[in-house]
Amino acid sequence: MFDRARPVLIQYFKKFNLQNKSIKKALLAFCKKGFVAS
Repeated sequence: MFDRARPVLIQYFKKFNLQNKSIKKALLAFCKKGFVAS
């Protein structure tokens, strides 16, 4: 089930990232901070 849904999720995230580059940058910065903290 998850394998079948994965391409749809990837497509969705690609569209989402294209529409929300600032949110993507914020999430990447947040992830980097999380990796540094851990």
